[in-house]
Amino acid sequence: MRSLFPSPPAPGRVALKHTGWLLLAVVAAAALSLARSPRPGALNTIWIEDAHNFLNDALTDGFKNNLFKSLNGYYHFGPRLIAELVSLAPVRWSAALISIAAAGVTAGFGAIAYVASKPFLQRWWLQLVVAAPLVLLPLARVQADNDIATLQFPGLYVLFWIALWRPASRPAQAVAVLATAFVTFSSIIPIILLPLFALRFYVVRDWATRLICLAYSAGLGLHFLGLALGKATRSEVCCRRYDLFWVAQEYATKTVPRTIFGERWLGGPGMDVTGPVAAQGSPAVHTGLMVLAWLVVLAALILALVKFTNPHWPLAIAATVAGAALFAGTVTNIGSVQPRYLIAPALLVLTVLAALLRPHDSQPPASRPQTRQLSASRLGLGRSAVPALVLIAVMVVVAAVNFRADNRRSETWPWSDLVSQATLACQSQPIDSHVVWGGYWWRVTIPCDRVR
Repeated sequence: MRSLFPSPPAPGRVALKHTGWLLLAVVAAAALSLARSPRPGALNTIWIEDAHNFLNDALTDGFKNNLFKSLNGYYHFGPRLIAELVSLAPVRWSAALISIAAAGVTAGFGAIAYVASKPFLQRWWLQLVVAAPLVLLPLARVQADNDIATLQFPGLYVLFWIALWRPASRPAQAVAVLATAFVTFSSIIPIILLPLFALRFYVVRDWATRLICLAYSAGLGLHFLGLALGKATRSEVCCRRYDLFWVAQEYATKTVPRTIFGERWLGGPGMDVTGPVAAQGSPAVHTGLMVLAWLVVLAALILALVKFTNPHWPLAIAATVAGAALFAGTVTNIGSVQPRYLIAPALLVLTVLAALLRPHDSQPPASRPQTRQLSASRLGLGRSAVPALVLIAVMVVVAAVNFRADNRRSETWPWSDLVSQATLACQSQPIDSHVVWGGYWWRVTIPCDRVR
């Protein structure tokens, strides 16, 4: 059980030396994430709920009222705080700032997964398997595209790693606590991970664990208090479906195949904000890819069982259980498999594969040149690393194929045009505000004193 919560390394100069590189990687990953949004682009468009709910409320209502405004039955402290900060800047910058904040938080989540996975996966290139997909995930782009409204879904994944992570330095411990608070004060779904946090609290007795669990409990406590007092309600959420056979079928045919081969080759997302979307392409090809995806999982399991690789079984089991629980808990509560609900389970599928395909320590033959010995030793590129490298190669191809996907964001009016529209309306008539419609169903009320 303790192998699931490995002791932290002693903090030292090595950790400090790598901090700068890690921050640079976060900036680069955020830029890469922003580049995924189709034209007009992430910096000149705004996502549906970001505009209609969070930015609109920040521009038109007081911060104190907005912070405790529920949506879909729970509070959204993280997105609302970001929107409030964005509202302090010129309105023309709002779309860009919200997108940059969303991409930055997502890349930061990736950095946490990368650091937290080191004691388990041991090699930087294998750590990238569980970190890089946060910004390159080949699915759910029709419902999660550099927006603050859906940060809760990659947040569920990073909570899994925080539950296992035992950071040594005070700054890293502070990051773990703040990230936990950000996610749990923004979503009620982390309740599904309660057994993992309870196990951490039972096994690990240190102050970092207590503070992390306190942040986790406080965030969830707020949501349930709001429900108990009638300040929030999920009565409008439709339509629950508690059918375990259906859940297993949907997990088998959607989560695992789309994780490994992406949405594009499997006929698209299957659903967007308007409802079900017809699959594109050959059904036979889709079925073949589903079978092949499960053969990949089976091959990884067999390689681990015969000890060709050096699996980390506690991590693989924990990720399997957590991913299945998050999938079941979300889809049964709404009765359909929304693409955004696949984000955390998909990332946990990759975690399982990384844990199963972890190679043995590589010891190159003494006959090889010294420089090659050092290189192979550092990278761990022995024979047992081949399966993991094949998986990475597939991930790179799939990420490239699914790098961009058209969605409702790419169909909206450019934010600069909407602000210009509001500016013209406010200058030409005596009004206090102007409502701009960006597309589909969202709108934003822009106060005239912000554009005159």
